[in-house]
Amino acid sequence: TLCGVIRVYSIKRITYFIGLTMCVFSITTRAQLLSQTSQKDIESRISPVGSVYLKADITTHTLSKIEKKVIQPRTGVQVYNRYCVVCHATGVAGAPLKGNQQDWKPRLAKGMDSLLDNALNGFNAMPAMGTCIDCTKDEILKSIRFLSKTSQN
Repeated sequence: TLCGVIRVYSIKRITYFIGLTMCVFSITTRAQLLSQTSQKDIESRISPVGSVYLKADITTHTLSKIEKKVIQPRTGVQVYNRYCVVCHATGVAGAPLKGNQQDWKPRLAKGMDSLLDNALNGFNAMPAMGTCIDCTKDEILKSIRFLSKTSQN
């Protein structure tokens, strides 16, 4: 079956030739596409997405609009309702309940400075700043006063 061997050999050569032709065609087509891509297209694809501006670069008109928005300090009620209510309304982990004189009496006896220190630095299960990481010392103090006033009936 010499004819069968020749036939298999011919099929392999034809397959090899077709594969080689496809590779050459693929490479030349890709090269043509790359040559058609202009330098401008390449620069637009790799250009930065955003920009950084320094305060000195912004015009005074734009800057005045930004600076006009001044953040007002929060009241004790606002701080309590946003951050403290979760624990102090339910007594989670032994937190003194708002309005409960029995819970607050021993704490108030230690003084406001002690209460403020505990609130700022954390005490027992209470985390530092009572979960309000962006509160000022004054806002924390206002929330303590709000809690203690509601407990002193």
